[in-house]
Amino acid sequence: MRVLVDNCVPRQIAVLIAGHIVRTTAELGWERLGDGALLDAAAAICDVFLTLDKSIRFQQRLDHRTFGIVLMRARSSRIEHLTPHVPELLRLLPNVKPGQLDLIGA
Repeated sequence: MRVLVDNCVPRQIAVLIAGHIVRTTAELGWERLGDGALLDAAAAICDVFLTLDKSIRFQQRLDHRTFGIVLMRARSSRIEHLTPHVPELLRLLPNVKPGQLDLIGA
């Protein structure tokens, strides 16, 4: 599975997503793209877009996307608050469908 990690997610999470091809928006130089442009660009390189942006489902049309979106929810965006949700993420990744938004975490 090709996973793109949003700029709002700590980059350290990439090493925890074992068994998948993981890239970050920062490594691609996409950290300044707006949400719509970012999602358009993501279509060419990912199967799953991982974000913490709770408003994405209200601000962007997701149902026509060629990749799935996983929204992680945690106490904060600090890596120590996200790490406990990685096993759930790893179980979910093979089942993510294009245009679908899945929620994990608190």
